[in-house]
Amino acid sequence: MDVWWLGLLSSPIRVVLLKMTMRWFLQFGFLLFLLSCAPEPPCSVVSYNNENAMNIILFPDGFDSPRQEALGEYIIETIKGKEPFKSRPYFNVYRIENYNTSICAPYRPETIYGGYGSPLPPLNCSVAQVTALVSSCNIEKGKIIIMTSDNVASQTGISYDESGVMFMDMKNQVPEVIQHEFGHFFGLVDERPKLWSYALGAGRQPAPNCVKTAAETERWSRLYSENHTVPQGCAGNPDWYFPEHEAIMGPSPTVEKPYGAFNEWYISTAMDCCYARNRTAYTCEAFFAEFPEWKECRQ
Repeated sequence: MDVWWLGLLSSPIRVVLLKMTMRWFLQFGFLLFLLSCAPEPPCSVVSYNNENAMNIILFPDGFDSPRQEALGEYIIETIKGKEPFKSRPYFNVYRIENYNTSICAPYRPETIYGGYGSPLPPLNCSVAQVTALVSSCNIEKGKIIIMTSDNVASQTGISYDESGVMFMDMKNQVPEVIQHEFGHFFGLVDERPKLWSYALGAGRQPAPNCVKTAAETERWSRLYSENHTVPQGCAGNPDWYFPEHEAIMGPSPTVEKPYGAFNEWYISTAMDCCYARNRTAYTCEAFFAEFPEWKECRQ
């Protein structure tokens, strides 16, 4: 190509300009090369709802990228497929990318808690490695869902509004187990008299859906008919009371079972008061007074 204007310049000036141009191209090209070789950020945003929404971090343990993306999508769609999350999908979803090295392993061949033997061991992960990778998401708190192909017990720690961890066995991909475990993030306990594991703090404590005395069940009565019978046997204690039979937090969860009238009201109120875009539009003082574990969510 004839660059005619270079002929207007003296030879020394032309040489200087050519050297400056070559230097700029070399520097710029080297920068592009470095950027192309840089590793991708370990955390990426899958979907964003609003600034108040619950943060969910999908952590694939030992899966390749195509597999982890499909599993993560399956988990989120399963959670959103049941009320009250179907009408309140207030979630910001993140995923730890391109991390196919396993940092988790079954804790023991068999573990026994509370006198009831679990057929599957819990999962034990490197807390330091998980924390370091999740910190790349630049969020203050969130619910970490560790997806594993190990044959382990799916478990979730009671966490309310604070950060929490769910260990999810994705070998069988049972939707009702995902929905059941996600209920634990809100403080709901197992509605059964015997538990497989107390390892994550889920057992032997009163909870929103499990109380010690019949008098305490009055707070549920407005949601049920007069002839409703309150069953007993929850959080590993056969004498404590829970709202209703045949719910997803019960001993035999199926995908057709709901969370139940009280549990749905409780989760819905927590979602509206803490994670909705316009959460200040809701009157939540009574809810925070009854369930003080949630009162810090607007801080």
